Amino acid sequence: MLHHRVGPLRHHHTSEPNPTWLSLRHHHTSEPNPNWLSLRHHHTSEPNPTWLSLRHHHTSEPNPTWLSLRHHHTSEPNPTWLSLRHHHTSEPNPTWLSLRHHHTSEPNPTWLSLRHHHTSEPNPTWLSLRHHHTSEPNPTWLSLRHHHTSEPNPTWLSLRHHHTSEPNPTWLSLRHHHTSEPNPTWLSLRHHHTSEPNPTWLSLRHHHTSEPNPTWLSLRQLF
Repeated sequence: MLHHRVGPLRHHHTSEPNPTWLSLRHHHTSEPNPNWLSLRHHHTSEPNPTWLSLRHHHTSEPNPTWLSLRHHHTSEPNPTWLSLRHHHTSEPNPTWLSLRHHHTSEPNPTWLSLRHHHTSEPNPTWLSLRHHHTSEPNPTWLSLRHHHTSEPNPTWLSLRHHHTSEPNPTWLSLRHHHTSEPNPTWLSLRHHHTSEPNPTWLSLRHHHTSEPNPTWLSLRQLF
């Protein structure tokens, strides 16, 4: 059964057979074949994601080709493009966008090295994502921060996770907790207790969000 929906996001205990574009699920979801951007948060299992499969907790997946995001205790041998891992992951050679969330260790990230906890890095040029207690003066492209970060002027993709405040993000501003932002234009992802009036492209919200008019790919959750 194929559902032609533009971004069904479910938060708790959802089940859906075949999402085609951007299906984000948060808790205890099960889905057989997502082909574009399937984000799962907790205890998901999926055999072959081709483009952007994001998983949050205890996921297992054999061969992600483009953007495989995993959140907790994942293990994956060879991610080629954007492999995001959240907790206690270990990966030998990420080439493009390797995101790690907790206590990760990686020798040579070339493009997008995302680290989640207690990372320290002097000069990231493209996409440096940090999760906890990071401080960085001038990120130019995609600077993601998770906890208690403060940054004056992100130009492209600034992701923040906790208690961030930013006046004017232009492209992809992701915020996780208690963020407030007036006018995101492209891909604004918010995680907790966010409120936003008019997202135009891909606005992802994680917890207790409320949004009136999403036009393209708006992920919404339950509760």
